[in-house]
Amino acid sequence: MSSIAGKRPFFINSRDFNNYNSVLDQAYALAKEEAMRIYQQRGIQTKIELLKPVHLGYTATGGTMYTLPATANSTYTLKSNVAFFPFGVVNQDPTWYSIKWYEGAATKYIADWYVRPVYFFQEQEGAWGGQLEPYAFRGDQSFTFYNISNAGNATVYGWILAFVTIPTTLEETKIIV
Repeated sequence: MSSIAGKRPFFINSRDFNNYNSVLDQAYALAKEEAMRIYQQRGIQTKIELLKPVHLGYTATGGTMYTLPATANSTYTLKSNVAFFPFGVVNQDPTWYSIKWYEGAATKYIADWYVRPVYFFQEQEGAWGGQLEPYAFRGDQSFTFYNISNAGNATVYGWILAFVTIPTTLEETKIIV
C-alpha cells in the first residue's frame, strides 16, 4: 500500500498513478469482499460495476458529463444484496465546492469531501486519499450526500466515482428503493 492512500483527507490526482491506483484497489477490494459475502451467505451471483446514473435513478443528460443535484440532500436507501463503495469524483464544475456525507437520512455526519481542487487537475478526476470504509454502504442501509455549489446552483457538473456490488439480475437498473 502506498504511503499516501487511505491516510490523508484530500484527493489524489489520477496522474499520480501508484497512489491513485492504490485507492482504486482498496475500493475494489471492499466491493469484492461484499460480493463474496453475499454469495456465501445467500447464494446470489453478483458482479461489480462502476456507478452509473441509472443505479441512482438518474438519466444521463447527454454529452460527456453527468450531473448531480446540489443545494439539497440526496438520500438513498440501498436495495437488499447491493453495496456502494465511493472512491473519488470527476469534477468539471468550477462552482462545485464539496460533498457532505451522512449515514442514514442525514442523521450521522461522516465528513466533507472538498472536491474543488479536483476541478484543477488536468483530467478533472481524483481519488479520495482518506479512509474509504466510512463511506461504504451495504444492502438496506441509507446514506445522504449534499453537494455544495459556491454559486448556489441546483446541479453540479460532476460525478461520484464508485464501485457497486449488485446481483446480476439488477444490471442496468436502480440499486435504491
